[in-house]
Amino acid sequence: MRVFKTKRFSRDARKAGLTDKELRKAVDRLVAGSIDADLGAHLVKQRISQGSGGRAGSYRAIIVHKIKDRIVFVHLFAKSSKANLSDDELDIYRDLAHVLVGLDVTHITALLSAGEWVEVEHG
Repeated sequence: MRVFKTKRFSRDARKAGLTDKELRKAVDRLVAGSIDADLGAHLVKQRISQGSGGRAGSYRAIIVHKIKDRIVFVHLFAKSSKANLSDDELDIYRDLAHVLVGLDVTHITALLSAGEWVEVEHG
């Protein structure tokens, strides 16, 4: 399975002080079936801790998950700034998820080459 983050997510994570190590932990929990919120349509919300701190009071990531194929981190927000997505935001992310799960290898390669996506090394 390949793991990616969008250019915007990457920038937001860097500003928040989150590393790929924390993202990999969120991926491991997701793959193991520990999903914080299943938003439907290949969309999940996962908590991400910052460093050695616990997940409480940390960040929330909106992730597109195509089972056994790819995970794409698309949105990051602090729980302190917003509890949940609005209904309109949720509709937009569901539409985005529909597009992202339909991408083939050629499209993914183009997104990586253009710098719009960054691959997260995940063993």
